[in-house]
Amino acid sequence: MESWVRWVGLFAFLVIGIALWMGWRFRIDPEKLPKGLKPMLALELAESADELAGVLGEGPRGEANRQAARGELKVDFLFIAAYGLLFLAAGVLLSRRNLSWGIPLGVAAA
Repeated sequence: MESWVRWVGLFAFLVIGIALWMGWRFRIDPEKLPKGLKPMLALELAESADELAGVLGEGPRGEANRQAARGELKVDFLFIAAYGLLFLAAGVLLSRRNLSWGIPLGVAAA
């Protein structure tokens, strides 16, 4: 059981580390933000090519924004995998507890 506690801690540290790294490393400098959204959320919720172009911009600034968005999306796959592993490890940990509700809660967490 102690090893599962360590795995949960490792995956939690990994999730937090990736999230902090994504926030620090990838910066998008938008030309305009629709609806007062944050840059990545504005990219995800863009309803038209014009809105997308407005967020990313044109010229060198736009190319830098596109590279930053691509990089963040690639790292986002790592974040999703680490987050999934965290919940899976937490589910295993909870299912191995000597509690009547441990197994159902562990299955729900996984």
